[in-house]
Amino acid sequence: MEPVEFREIAMILAVGEELSFTRAAEKNYISQPALSKIVRKVEKNLGAAIFDRGLTVEENMPADLQSFALKSESIVLAAPRANPINARLRDFALDESDFHGGLVNEDAPCVSIGVFAGERFLFLKPGNDIRARGLKICHDAGFEPQIVMELDQLLTAYRLAEAGLGVAFIRASIPCYAGFSPDLCLYRLDHSDTQRQIRVVFNERTLANERQKSFVAYLKSCPEVR
Repeated sequence: MEPVEFREIAMILAVGEELSFTRAAEKNYISQPALSKIVRKVEKNLGAAIFDRGLTVEENMPADLQSFALKSESIVLAAPRANPINARLRDFALDESDFHGGLVNEDAPCVSIGVFAGERFLFLKPGNDIRARGLKICHDAGFEPQIVMELDQLLTAYRLAEAGLGVAFIRASIPCYAGFSPDLCLYRLDHSDTQRQIRVVFNERTLANERQKSFVAYLKSCPEVR
């Protein structure tokens, strides 16, 4: 069996989460045919179907499901270092020691998003989960963010915040692999929606062959699962 790429796993998880190829494709900013091609490639590799396209949503979600956490995700706020707001928040700015494995340490300092209520925000386009979570975090703090730009990619938001165009919600993993920028201040926010787990849901009874079982075992063996 050929190795399954992480991007392919993410696409399959998106279909499972959305229960729709169309919505999963929109969420990941690719065409539905392209997404279907990725899923068919993995299914061919496994030698079995992952999704039964002839079933309804309810039939594709049997009651006796099992699940496990594949990975955790946290989001932080990136603010241009030149922004004057950083002067009064210097004790809350994160540094590299506050990050581990693409996540923010639980003992890292945190601030309320409310202190950024008057700032210009860079948001992802509608349909993205981080956009929805970012809006909820702002609304729960009692303000509507001033969105000056809507973007397709988080890395683009990170770079534009670095260029001083606004503050942005980003995954905590981005500075870990794209590099911590001296032109940005990163902040942990005191809101539960900055944290989430990405889970794999499956039905043991429907694992029809060894390849399917090996695929689930492979996911369970991922470093973040262990």
